Amino acid sequence: ASQGTKRACLVKGSPEALSKLMKKENTPSWYDKAHSSMAERGMRVLALAYKWVPQGAARSELQDRKWVESDLKFAGFIAFACNTRSDSRLIVQALRESNHKVAMITGDAHLTALHVAGEVGIGVPRSENTEPLVLKMVKGGEGGAAAAEEDGDGDDAKMMMVEWEQALSLQDDQKEKVKIAFDVAKIPDLGKEHTLMVTEKALLVASELTDGEIWK
Repeated sequence: ASQGTKRACLVKGSPEALSKLMKKENTPSWYDKAHSSMAERGMRVLALAYKWVPQGAARSELQDRKWVESDLKFAGFIAFACNTRSDSRLIVQALRESNHKVAMITGDAHLTALHVAGEVGIGVPRSENTEPLVLKMVKGGEGGAAAAEEDGDGDDAKMMMVEWEQALSLQDDQKEKVKIAFDVAKIPDLGKEHTLMVTEKALLVASELTDGEIWK
């Protein structure tokens, strides 16, 4: 770079992933609410962040990913709308009427996927008693089975459990999100009353907790 030119490292990724790479004071208070709101409307959301490269920094520093992906400053969100095919709802309906069970596997964030599912007729419509649920990882207490978190081992490992949690934002008359204890035997009945969503990490923890019973 010419003299006087400032260089910056630019990083993009999911809002959840980038929030862990930014300084807390560099993350606005509306961060989570903003990206969740856009995802709930079916948008694909990316977070953008950056950090300035110190003047005279060696090239070797610029190649250090750990350095680049730390203490970042929030730059903004970029959101993309992607309309579903006009015949998708009719196809899903035809599959159900022919006694097929319909599910979705996607690389989208779970809130985006939930919006798309609603558009095409997958899942249970939201009401007071049928909140969509997502399987969340939570730190386990003493006793009972638990799965070790990826980072850490032995006594220092964080033991993880899973539970169902209301996926969408609180409704006007709600004070806290709906939470339901995880019980692999109750999944079929729970699925009749709620749209159920799982992420890869939570599914793997649930599999370990149930000795693979969740796959049966």
